[in-house]
Amino acid sequence: MDTGSLDALRQRIDEIKEDDLRKKALFALDSINDQAKLRIVTDALRALRRAGGEEKLCLARDIGRLTLNYNPGNPYIASELAISLTFLNSPEEVIVLLTSFFDQATAENITLPQSSREFLTVSLAHAYAHVGRVNEGIAALEKLRSDAPNVIEALSELYYQNGESERTISMLDGLPRLTPKMAQWLAKSYMAQGNAEKAGKVLEPFAENPKLREIFTEIMADRVPKLVTPMRFSPSASNFLERTLVFISHASKDAPLARKLVTLLCAALGCKKSDVRCTSVSGSRLPVGADTSNHLANDIIGSPVFIGLLTEDSVQSAYVLFELGASWIMDYSKDGHRTFPVLGGDVSYDILPGPFKTLHAIRTNNRSDIQQMINEIGTVLELPLLAPNYYEDELDELVKYRPPICTA
Repeated sequence: MDTGSLDALRQRIDEIKEDDLRKKALFALDSINDQAKLRIVTDALRALRRAGGEEKLCLARDIGRLTLNYNPGNPYIASELAISLTFLNSPEEVIVLLTSFFDQATAENITLPQSSREFLTVSLAHAYAHVGRVNEGIAALEKLRSDAPNVIEALSELYYQNGESERTISMLDGLPRLTPKMAQWLAKSYMAQGNAEKAGKVLEPFAENPKLREIFTEIMADRVPKLVTPMRFSPSASNFLERTLVFISHASKDAPLARKLVTLLCAALGCKKSDVRCTSVSGSRLPVGADTSNHLANDIIGSPVFIGLLTEDSVQSAYVLFELGASWIMDYSKDGHRTFPVLGGDVSYDILPGPFKTLHAIRTNNRSDIQQMINEIGTVLELPLLAPNYYEDELDELVKYRPPICTA
């Protein structure tokens, strides 16, 4: 064994504060070269991922890599490693890992369980799609010639992303039973072809299912055209949309954080508070007497930039979920619209709802992330950016902000 790698991993594991998790990870490290104990390793990798935090994810990744070195061709370890890399938003590494794994399996005549081959191929296809190589992801899935639900779901999604909604419809329409994800992509495909009626019929059986919270955003987004009244086409509404550059979706409890974000954007982009729609911030609120639902819907449709400020409170808000869903569908249907999912402080990536799980989310307490977002917003809005020293104080205020701790 590579004792240097083992010793380095052992030192990192020793720093884990949770006793049970630390013991489980150490036990796994002692088991990586024993095929009879690989279940111990996979259980530990899952526990590390569930614990959350980048350090534990990196630890799961590195233990997985070392285990795969000693157990090449093991699909279960390859699967766990691919999941860890996906959680770390490393699609290129997933592609390298899985293409090499499949090449090795072919060269050595390793027979993979069908379910493992399907899972790994779906992971590979999503990684391809994440880096813009959707056609390669589709080709990998089609080569499987499988009708397994996870394969059909992935194909449905990639066809849609590739602008081939008719292929999704052809594959799914008429199936006796749809999974929620199949229904999601079939409905979106109908919407892409302007057939809202069929999209609604596809979604209707799932409307009251309590297990479908993760696709609630998509369901609401597909209904946006029905919820927005013709007022949005009036001259006054048109003028109103033209001056709304950024929409910030947030929970009222997160008003202090939202306020710091608005202040930073105005300082960095040289815009006014009235250019930003943020209902909890003075100067960015709705006009007095405004029809709230219509104005917010119009803002989302007209704003080139949408920022979803995601916290434990905001993801529990039906309004925020509706706004997220509306923006998500606008990303697919309107050129020049960008959605930026922003996690408030140290909240877990696990809170990301529905389709936002596939997007790269940033944190308000990460300076480089926020700076990158400012640069990208400036590009979308075609606004000249001020030098960072002009808004350094505002950036510090946002990055260092921590919500107050409530005491009884």
